[in-house]
Amino acid sequence: MFLVHGIRRKELSGHILPGRCPICEENACVQLLVIQPYAHFFWLPLFPLPKRGKTVCMNCGHEVAHRKLAPGIKQLFSDLRKDERTPIWMFTGAVIVAVALPLFVQAMMRHDEQQDNLLVEPRTGDVWTIKLGYKHYTMYRVEEVRTDSVFVRKSADEVENAGVMALVKFQTGSGKEFTGERIGYARKELLDLEARGPIHSVERKRTRESGP
Repeated sequence: MFLVHGIRRKELSGHILPGRCPICEENACVQLLVIQPYAHFFWLPLFPLPKRGKTVCMNCGHEVAHRKLAPGIKQLFSDLRKDERTPIWMFTGAVIVAVALPLFVQAMMRHDEQQDNLLVEPRTGDVWTIKLGYKHYTMYRVEEVRTDSVFVRKSADEVENAGVMALVKFQTGSGKEFTGERIGYARKELLDLEARGPIHSVERKRTRESGP
């Protein structure tokens, strides 16, 4: 998956320094810049980073990075940056995360609860995605539900080296044949999180009869 993230920088202000450029010797042409870096993700500002400074000659373009600034210029930068406010829009991503994260956690908790309910009350036709190993999956389909047990039929298909998208494609793909081994589970096993460990997820087709 291709992600675009990193650090971007915005110039907040510039201040002309007295004296000459050490390179071109032009007078009053060296500018001290106050720069605000910020982290971004897909160009969405996440949060600001500590302000930095640098000098740039407007005549010859000679630059001096923050770490190489003379002590006197660094002190001037420290005084100037206190008066420069960080733009509020640089906190956009942090605000979105603060709002979205609790909603995401709640959604995940509801999903886990729904999955638990599907296992506790299995129905014929339910399809279980089974994790066989690292990025290695197959499927079972519920064939028979009894009072104390559940019988499933293994799919003839498996998928290996499955990332997120490959697993979704495997789960949603049509034409799967459940012609493999028939396996029985005690109903009480499905109440045990350790026993059901290989069961990655459960899907139940929605019908008017079955409901949610």
